[in-house]
Formats: sequence, structure tokens, C-alpha cells
Amino acid sequence: MVITVKHGDSGDIIDLSDDCEIRDDKYGGCFYIPESQVTRLEEWILAMDTQIATQQLKTGRGMDGRKLDAVEINAIDQSLEAGKPLPDYGVNGGGYRYSFSPNTMGTVVVVENVISGDQIDVSDYEDW
Repeated sequence: MVITVKHGDSGDIIDLSDDCEIRDDKYGGCFYIPESQVTRLEEWILAMDTQIATQQLKTGRGMDGRKLDAVEINAIDQSLEAGKPLPDYGVNGGGYRYSFSPNTMGTVVVVENVISGDQIDVSDYEDW
């Protein structure tokens, strides 16, 4: 299993599995995105970022309706043309919320886009 996070500035997918940065200190364990689901998650994130960046380009508005300036609009446009969309996710660049919910059978892993509210369940139910 691996932990991957999309870096807000570069759009690169970063592998954190060796570092286990998403740590549950109370129980001494780590939360992971199942390896079997990584490609599916990456494809979903690309589709979401493309949809949101395209909408932001069309409206000229970024996260929370903030008006984008010409430099920001140009950066979004260039990122779309390069196939690595970088929508405006605000100052922190955190466009996704990762939820890890352990239960007696396994861990439910849900990723949510903070702008659209769309979610994907990347739990590995076959491994339960």
C-alpha cells in the first residue's frame, strides 16, 4: 500500500509511503491509499482538476468566487494546455480532503474535492 498526495503547486503526485506522514499516533498505525486504487484516484483527480480549471477559466473566478487576475488566468490556461491542470485552490492549495475511517473490517478511504464536493471511495473492499 502507498500514500500519495497531489502537490498543490506542481501538480505532481508524491509518494509518502516510506514516510507514513498520515499517521494515527493514538493507535500507532498509518493510513494508506490502497495500491490497487492509486491509478483510479490519480485519474479522478486529473478529471476533477480539469473540470474545475476549465470552469474557473470560463468564469474568471477562483476558489470561493475570488476574481482571478490575468496572471492567474494565464497560469490556469497554460496548465490545461500542458495536460496538468492547476485550478485555483486558494492560498494553501489544498483542493482535496482525505478521510480515513477505520472499522472492524478495514479502513474506508474517501477523497473529496473541496470545491465541487464530489467524492471518490478508494477503499480496497476486496482486501477486507
